[in-house]
Amino acid sequence: MNTELSGFLTAISIAGTDAAPFLHGQFTTDVAGLGNGQAGISAWCDPKGRALFTFVLARQDDAFLLLLSPAMREAFSKRLSLYVLRADVVIGAATTAAVPPLPWLSATDTTAPAATLIRHGIPLLHPQTSGHFLPQELNLDDLGALSFTKGCYPGQEIIARLRYRGAVKRCLCRATTDNPTPLQPGAALQAHGADTQVGTVINSAITDAGQELLAVLERPFIDAGRAAADGFPVIVN
Repeated sequence: MNTELSGFLTAISIAGTDAAPFLHGQFTTDVAGLGNGQAGISAWCDPKGRALFTFVLARQDDAFLLLLSPAMREAFSKRLSLYVLRADVVIGAATTAAVPPLPWLSATDTTAPAATLIRHGIPLLHPQTSGHFLPQELNLDDLGALSFTKGCYPGQEIIARLRYRGAVKRCLCRATTDNPTPLQPGAALQAHGADTQVGTVINSAITDAGQELLAVLERPFIDAGRAAADGFPVIVN
């Protein structure tokens, strides 16, 4: 299934007897607790707690399938290889056809997977946005992509501290705009009527109704429900 994901998402296979404990110590989710055939959103952070990669992670027996932006595939595989060392972990190619059914793609949405994920608030990082945001600023806690009980992983202390401080000043939101030019990941959002940057585009999709966005925006502008992109109003949903 999911042949329509090809080109929009790329699939990586991670197998080997040490795959589960190895990934459990790297990713933000409870990888060891992921059941066979289950899938969820996860992330990989740097030691400062900034999300480098966000992706869909699915388990198939003792192997894992990972879906992420094609633009992030090479960087992800290279970085993961550096950490494998002597562990029995094999990183390989996979096809999107091998991915189990995803709850974020319904039969009526599969023709527009980018817009589908945006509507579910699922952020996919690209090179322009990698390493710029804490997981909570991407709403990964609300997506069940953060475990606060499984133990250490890169950036875990900073991420946990932010949870208890509760001081997230910007977060992910859905928005729409009539801007006819596709807004690329990393594009700036401004305060309405000013040049001050107040947000960043994470993902965008052109649809029949206009352009749908996922953006990290400062909270006052989320509350106001409005920003701008290239002079076009951006309406926060």
